Amino acid sequence: MTYYGKEKIRNKSKKLGEEKELKIKGHTVHFDGVYDQARDKAQTKFLNSEMIDHGLNYIEKDIGFPEIHEHLENIMEGKELFILFFCLGPVASEFSIPCVQLTDSAYVAHSEHLLYRKGYEEFKRHHEKEEFFKFVHSAGEVDKNKVSVNIDKRRI
Repeated sequence: MTYYGKEKIRNKSKKLGEEKELKIKGHTVHFDGVYDQARDKAQTKFLNSEMIDHGLNYIEKDIGFPEIHEHLENIMEGKELFILFFCLGPVASEFSIPCVQLTDSAYVAHSEHLLYRKGYEEFKRHHEKEEFFKFVHSAGEVDKNKVSVNIDKRRI
């Protein structure tokens, strides 16, 4: 296992062709596919054990988990897995929520290093608690330009 800090992840993303260097020193750019912009409201669903209408797009866990697992099966095969630890909420607070993300995208790992609070220390601090926020991300199949090709299988 290799530890990647923010700069190493950025360099990995450039090496993989997920980001490109800009003329401004230390800055990179990433281009998503035309159908991979912002959020896909139709495929954004909240898993819940009981259906409560809060105006959100809910799906029962018994239906949602098998669908997600089907799409994720072997999706990262042959790719490098990045394990990221974040903290939702303030760090070192009773309101801290430890969070772990698994992704096969160095670009996503780099972006989230910029967006979220580092959280490994929160995992150590909350070591006796079994609950934490977790999410899995995969770019899925990508074309030669590193653009996702299976948009129809996207689930958020």
